[in-house]
Amino acid sequence: MIKLLAGILAALKTIAVGERHYGQHKGAVLFAQGMEYHYQNYLLNYQGRGYEWQHEVVAYLNRAGQMYYYLISAHVGAKTKDIPSLLGASRFRMKHTAHRQIDAPRAGDYLADFSASGITTIMPIRRFQAFEHRGRENYFPGLTIPFGSDTAEGAGDTRSFFLHHEHAYIMADVLRVLSLVATKHSQK
Repeated sequence: MIKLLAGILAALKTIAVGERHYGQHKGAVLFAQGMEYHYQNYLLNYQGRGYEWQHEVVAYLNRAGQMYYYLISAHVGAKTKDIPSLLGASRFRMKHTAHRQIDAPRAGDYLADFSASGITTIMPIRRFQAFEHRGRENYFPGLTIPFGSDTAEGAGDTRSFFLHHEHAYIMADVLRVLSLVATKHSQK
């Protein structure tokens, strides 16, 4: 993952040279570094007794949301189809960390109190089982929340976010977009 971060930082450095929107690009450096930082802390904490890992996932999702809005801004101009993994994380962020669905319901929200989101694991995925009761060495915790409305057709639809699985895809999306922008910028 460190190679992806290095590539992202190099692309941002190329873009920022002589750019009038230097502040936006400098902020993106912090977003990328923060995403890697929270991912590494997640890896250190996911086997612990408490829920420190959950705090790292929430912080990661918030940094990923900042990166998402930076990439689709007029300064960069990425299309959502170019960043599918980051789009998925951003959508999850909107329902879990940017606002709690029960506090600020929006169209299509499932109105239940999920302040303590469901915990699910990967390898294999078994939804809503207590993570503490399983061997931790082969499992990675994730967050699961309901998506869709609380009507009959939307009931039971859930989404999960596994930082261990998603991080590489998200960083690759970011690197791909920023590399294209850096290439165009260096040809000016």
